[in-house]
Amino acid sequence: MQVSVESLSGLERKLTIVVPSERIQGAVDKKIQEATKTVSLNGFRAGKVPARVIHQRYGDSILNEVLGEAIQESYYGAIQQEDLNPVSEPEIDAGTVELGKDVEFTAVIEVFPEVKLNDFSGLEVENPVSELSQEDQDELIENLRKQKAEWIEVDRVAAEGDQLKIDFDGAIDGDSFEGGKGEGVDLELGSNSMIDGFETGLIGAKAGEEKALDLTFPEDYKSEELAGKAAVFTVKVHQVNESKLPELDEEFIKEFGFEDKSVEEFKDTVKTNMTRELENAVISQKKKSAFEQLIEKNEVEVPKALVDREVAQYGQQFSAQMGGGNEMPEILETLMSGYRETAERRLKLSLLVSEIVREHGIEADATRVRQKIEETAAAYPEPQQVVEWYYNNDKELASIESAILEELVVEKMLESAKVVDKTYNYKDLMTQSAGNESF
Repeated sequence: MQVSVESLSGLERKLTIVVPSERIQGAVDKKIQEATKTVSLNGFRAGKVPARVIHQRYGDSILNEVLGEAIQESYYGAIQQEDLNPVSEPEIDAGTVELGKDVEFTAVIEVFPEVKLNDFSGLEVENPVSELSQEDQDELIENLRKQKAEWIEVDRVAAEGDQLKIDFDGAIDGDSFEGGKGEGVDLELGSNSMIDGFETGLIGAKAGEEKALDLTFPEDYKSEELAGKAAVFTVKVHQVNESKLPELDEEFIKEFGFEDKSVEEFKDTVKTNMTRELENAVISQKKKSAFEQLIEKNEVEVPKALVDREVAQYGQQFSAQMGGGNEMPEILETLMSGYRETAERRLKLSLLVSEIVREHGIEADATRVRQKIEETAAAYPEPQQVVEWYYNNDKELASIESAILEELVVEKMLESAKVVDKTYNYKDLMTQSAGNESF
């Protein structure tokens, strides 16, 4: 078998493979001989059909079968011989095949790139520094109380944080517009759910009062028809409600799964969980900084086939979330096109991380995986059940192992990289970490 490899654009390679005619002829003859023992034809006893008759009747189909097997075997033999690592399935062109002549076919593939890592000493990685304060803990508990708050009607003017029940009717140049009218709407003042000036304009209003609000839609408003337009909203206030927070007592904490527990135990658990979340946020932010540097300082050509596959999967997931229909092909196409850059970035990072793992022999050891799972499980009422669930769920266990590998990769990078401390307060770091999903 003769093999030649031609580099096309990017990571594409064209293999030209020649299979000797003797190999094809030998395989055809062997199959014909095997067929003479099993084929039954009128006028011949079973197993006594002459080879020439088999050839006349079934020669073309046997040749096609042999050709398919020979091309597949030769292709896999060629990529092993040439030490190629294909990303995509080959595009095969066998041309015209004649028995008695060598078979020459081509296979166009895309290969994984050769990844060469630059020295980590050229990287500058952020090390987030943050502490959990008592104020942070108190604020979280206060937010939990607000989630369980009751709205109580009051006879006074509205203040920031109150909830109003209102009717409103908006008009531009005297004409109503779509979405500008509502009846019996509950509006919390300070929620910023309406355009600037709407909620503040109702501070001081009383039940039964009607107010006219002269407002202007923002220039970047989501509706182009309304963006930058001046509007007058007529608002009728029906009711003013104030928030009544529940007491922080044993009855309150039961709603969060703390049966037969004291308030102090509840506070201790809140602190433990917040501390764990802070530690995870530090890891997440450090990983983001390290991986951003890794991408920026290392050039890698990402195979088009991998990008196409990732974009297609994204499109399938979006379509499934929308019910699996094809009602929005243009929107789907736009989303997939916009996702392409993200896919390329993720794949580039994946190739770089995989190379670090390979080059340094990094493994997610069982002890560290177990520790990570137990830390995650500790946030649940029945930790042991969560641990068992992970170990009985291959997909979720693999996600933990992958996370550990990424942490180990970052640790390896930090052995040589320049580490720069950056101070965060708790809330800012948690917010920053929440946006690090792409890493």
